[in-house]
Amino acid sequence: MSSRLVHRNIVRLASSGLHLTAADIRHQASTHEGLHLSVDAAHVVCEMLYQIASEASATDREEWQLCGDGAWQLLWQGISHVNVTGSSTSSNEAELSRLLYTVAHVEVLKKPEGNSSLSQTISTSSSSAACGVTLDIGKEYLLSVSHVNVLDKETIQGGDPLNDIRYTLKHMEVFKAPNGTDCLAPVVLTSSESSACGISLGNGSEYLLSGSFYNGLFHTSTCGQIVTDDPNDNYSGGLMEWDDVSANFLSRLKSFTC
Repeated sequence: MSSRLVHRNIVRLASSGLHLTAADIRHQASTHEGLHLSVDAAHVVCEMLYQIASEASATDREEWQLCGDGAWQLLWQGISHVNVTGSSTSSNEAELSRLLYTVAHVEVLKKPEGNSSLSQTISTSSSSAACGVTLDIGKEYLLSVSHVNVLDKETIQGGDPLNDIRYTLKHMEVFKAPNGTDCLAPVVLTSSESSACGISLGNGSEYLLSGSFYNGLFHTSTCGQIVTDDPNDNYSGGLMEWDDVSANFLSRLKSFTC
C-alpha cells in the first residue's frame, strides 16, 4: 500500500475512531492501487494501523493534521486567519527536524471540537518532502476551497521553484474564501516538483481545489487538500476531481461552518 493510503487510514482511526477491517484494506488496495493483498497480509496491515493510531501522541496528531488529506481536517482542526510572528527549529535523534512557528490569530473561523482556543504555536516538518509547510514571518495566511475548471497552464521561467507553475482557473463555486474577499483570483501558483508537494492539474479538468491565500496570490499543493472521509463515497486519495465529489459530500461542503 502507498504511504498516502496508509497515512489516510491512520489519521482517520486516530481522529474519529473509525472501524477498519481487513476487508476494507483489501478493497482500498485493489480499487485505488491495483494491489491484490491476501487476507493474512490485510490483517497484518490492519493490526499495524490500529497499533499506530492507538499509540499516537498529541504531537503525532498535530503532525498528521498539518499533512493529512481528508475532510476530517476541516471538522477536527481549527481554521484561523493568522499572522506569523516568529519561528524556531527543534530536533532530536528520535524525530525529524521540525519548524515551530509563533502566530497571532487575527480571526478564528473554526475552533477544534471541545477546545475554547487555538494554540499560538504551529509545528511542521522542516522538509518539503515530508509535507513541511514554509511560512514567512510577517505574512498572513488563510485556507480557501473552490470548485474550479482549469483553463491554462504556464511555466514561470527563472521563478521561485516552489511557485513556478501558474494555472488559470474558472471558479465554478467557492465554498470558502478569505475573510472579506468576495471572490478568488483566477490564477493559482504551485511547484513543478512533486517532491515539493507541487500539484498537477489537467487543462479542461474540474477539481475541488484547496489552497492558501497570501500576498494577494492563491497557492496550492498536494498537502492539505480537502477530500471526503466518508467510506460510503469509496474514495481514497489526495486532490479530488469534481466527478468524484458525491452529492452527500457536496451537501457537507455547503454546510460546513468555518
